[in-house]
Amino acid sequence: TGIFQFEAQFDGDGTGKNGFGNGTRNSGLGLKGGFGQVILGRWDSPFKVLHNKIELFDNTTSWSAVNVIGKSEGKDYNSRHSNQVQYWSPKFGGVQAALQYVPDEKKNNGTTPPNQGNKNIISTSLTYNMNDFYLSGAYERRNDQVTVGETDNAFRAVGRYNLGDLWVGAMVESIETNLSATNSQTGTNWEVVGEYKNDASRIALSYARAGSTATGAAVDNDVSQIAAKYAYAFSKRTEAFAAYANKDINKTNSKANTIGLGIIHKF
Repeated sequence: TGIFQFEAQFDGDGTGKNGFGNGTRNSGLGLKGGFGQVILGRWDSPFKVLHNKIELFDNTTSWSAVNVIGKSEGKDYNSRHSNQVQYWSPKFGGVQAALQYVPDEKKNNGTTPPNQGNKNIISTSLTYNMNDFYLSGAYERRNDQVTVGETDNAFRAVGRYNLGDLWVGAMVESIETNLSATNSQTGTNWEVVGEYKNDASRIALSYARAGSTATGAAVDNDVSQIAAKYAYAFSKRTEAFAAYANKDINKTNSKANTIGLGIIHKF
């Protein structure tokens, strides 16, 4: 079966001079059948998608934990890649695998300087989702990012357990960044999160931490954030929520507080 999706983001306030339209999100075409699913185009990486199971907000908001996790030494692994091909396997007893390949379309060793490497990306994941238990792991490899011949690597594990009206989750990841042929930094990030449902109301809390690397060279390192959410569901399709986040950037000894209200309606 042929499949097609076009997804775009719209910002009414025109943030960043994007006007009403704010870029293409997951969009592509492909095939789906008993063999699984293959899609070409622009799509979230398997590494990024793992976190969605414990995400309290849309990951484009200021309250999301992705403002802290998935980052190290200025690199962001919460990525949606263009010019990619991705495969999802069928589910076998709650187990599913995903594999994404992103070629380096700018590769040209004939330009100056020569031998600029091959900046391709491979992202893969394996998930187990059965009854009240979810466990997943992901690996992403980025070749020749700064120095030709050096490879950046990221590992992520996510778990979630449902306990009736309460669910709890956690994530831990390790990101290795090669700043040069002789300077490699590894950052460890983690998050704990939970949500409690009482009739139409939901209360949730998240704490995320990006650990510093050996030199603490980037602003993205050594950052923590706590976020809280209260949501009320008017129906299965519509809910209103209030959110608050406090972000602590330890390197610069600065804090950022964000508060807001929102409405979600699913068509």
